[in-house]
Amino acid sequence: MNKHDLIEQLSLVEHIEGGYFSETHRSQHIISSDREGNERNIFTSIYYLLTIDFLYALVFGSILLFD
Repeated sequence: MNKHDLIEQLSLVEHIEGGYFSETHRSQHIISSDREGNERNIFTSIYYLLTIDFLYALVFGSILLFD
């Protein structure tokens, strides 16, 4: 199995900050919050996958910034 198979099998989508994710559960229980919207689900569960491509970009991007 390669990363493309795993991404497809778990229905992962690209995350804006890098990697891939998919929400697997969202609690039906709601709590008050000071954040935008004033209410949040008490918890969510996700799959999150970082690939070697992202790690290379992170490491080499950092080296270029501090070289």
